[in-house]
Amino acid sequence: MTGGSLGQGLGVAVGIALAHKLDGRSARVFVEISDGEVQEGSTWEAAMSGSAFKLDNLVALVDCNGIQADGAIVMDIEPIAQKWRAFGWDVVEIDGNDMAQIIDALSWARTVNQIPKAVILRTKPGKGLPTLEAREKAHFIRVEQNEWDLLVRELEDQNA
Repeated sequence: MTGGSLGQGLGVAVGIALAHKLDGRSARVFVEISDGEVQEGSTWEAAMSGSAFKLDNLVALVDCNGIQADGAIVMDIEPIAQKWRAFGWDVVEIDGNDMAQIIDALSWARTVNQIPKAVILRTKPGKGLPTLEAREKAHFIRVEQNEWDLLVRELEDQNA
């Protein structure tokens, strides 16, 4: 589902993870939320529930890029990792633009210790493509027809 800045994503994920636990399923639930979304109180209520129900089958991937739909983050959310820990979650912070770190973090998230996991991904939208990195509102990247050739050249330059 897409919950976006309404802050509904983690609550739905907690419900699904709890249902799996109650039904004796070994399934894992992954939810991707953003730093804009964690400004919502319902996200923290869901975080508290995930810990209270010992949902070690739940992993929150928290994309922290410092922007939300309309620009910069409205409320300062730092120190975000400490907040997740305070709510009873296991936490790891990584470079969310580094695929090797993402793979390692997902492997770490498979550990079972009776508490949910949060992976804080420090990201930069459009990473590696200067044209996209420079955009002010990178959440709404629409590549215009006249930009395709430029972006292809940027990618080719990286692989040269």
